[in-house]
Amino acid sequence: MRDVSLSGQPPDTGPGSDDVSPSGYRFDLFLSYRRGGTVPDWVHNHLHPLLLDCLADELSREPRIFLDSTMETGVHWPSGLEWALRRSRLLLPIWSPPYFTSPWYGLPLYILAAFCLYFFRDPERAIPNGAVVVSPADGKVTDVSSVLIDGVPHTRISIFLNVFNVHVNRSPLTGVIRDVRYQKGKYLNAMNPASAELNEQNAVTVEGDGQTVMFKQIAGLLARRIVFNKKVGDRVERGERVGLIKFGSRVDVVLGASATTQIKVGDRVRGGASVLGHLRVEAVPGAAVGAGATHQGAR
Repeated sequence: MRDVSLSGQPPDTGPGSDDVSPSGYRFDLFLSYRRGGTVPDWVHNHLHPLLLDCLADELSREPRIFLDSTMETGVHWPSGLEWALRRSRLLLPIWSPPYFTSPWYGLPLYILAAFCLYFFRDPERAIPNGAVVVSPADGKVTDVSSVLIDGVPHTRISIFLNVFNVHVNRSPLTGVIRDVRYQKGKYLNAMNPASAELNEQNAVTVEGDGQTVMFKQIAGLLARRIVFNKKVGDRVERGERVGLIKFGSRVDVVLGASATTQIKVGDRVRGGASVLGHLRVEAVPGAAVGAGATHQGAR
């Protein structure tokens, strides 16, 4: 592979060259590295030959690696380098050894670790008692509307979770899980109304207190992983942890016509603690409805 000089590219590698792959790329790899010290010698004498050998094992033709050896530090990129970078499949930046001995080297990793710890936090919540439906997730209410399911009117409450919300999901009421349906799908923005039907999702139906409530874990633009820890037949308590959606998502709650809601669009809710609505409970001999609140910490 020939190097490119600071003044421009060799005639047979510039614009108009016929030596271009069907995909439109001229180079498989563009190597960028800092000048000075032992880095250039290491790149030219060790890394470059090694990459050529590795690529040759994978490709059915001679590998093409763009490697410049003349560009000075601190100058604007000439047009030849810009042209080559635009026609390279992959940019591989090579950092100099001083970077790895600098205290700033680990900063991005520390920031990433801190964000992950914050994102996966799982705080305890005070769970309300009584014939109520609690929010299955933290977030902002983006929709409260009437929908028809099998010709029967229901109320759908949509909750949007951004990356800064707690993403642990909780059961909206006490009861038994009657149905769990996973659906593959798209990854539309969770704010898009179409995401409720088209996105990847997990629909869970819980029956309790003489009522049936369904909630959906819906993947979003960034969320690519839905976790649900229960199965059909399991009994769950109101506010009990049941799953997780990673990195931004949406949760829908579908209530029967007999339920009354007490939230509106724009309200911010907390999973397991905020009451979304009240249920009309069918009388059960010997049953009593409590009026207090308990702390739910069991997993």
